[in-house]
Amino acid sequence: MALERQPSGADRLAEAWEANPFRSDAARSNSAYAAYDGESLVRMLEAAKPSVAETIAHASFRRFVEDPSFSCLGAKAAIQRRTYRFGHYRLMGDATVSEGLARDLFAFAVERLAFPGTFTTYVATFGQPIDTEKRFERALWHQWQQLNELDRQLFDWDPAV
Repeated sequence: MALERQPSGADRLAEAWEANPFRSDAARSNSAYAAYDGESLVRMLEAAKPSVAETIAHASFRRFVEDPSFSCLGAKAAIQRRTYRFGHYRLMGDATVSEGLARDLFAFAVERLAFPGTFTTYVATFGQPIDTEKRFERALWHQWQQLNELDRQLFDWDPAV
């Protein structure tokens, strides 16, 4: 009896690239799907190199999670095992940015199936600062609503949720 080969991370990423339904020009140009290779941030779906802003945001995120006072062990495990993906986006709640984020979240949902263990996460950061908690909450809900609208154009609601 032959063992069936399990798809590798590279296989999953190729599947995420080919099968990704979020393929508009806006989705591709606003995609920021990246991984940390142990030395630097590397784009996974698009050929562009990470921008200076992406690199700084990623380094800041890693420092925040690696700080001894940060208490989430799941996040620390994902960082240590490199079972996370990262995307830095221009503006939270922007329609074209949402298309890129939807593309990247789809890729993560497919690729993460090949990650070892259960500690995986997708981290999205945004470049424009938001000055109050109320404005942040409004922008976040707007972002989620835009992702929901993009998602429901392609996928049915899962009644198990």
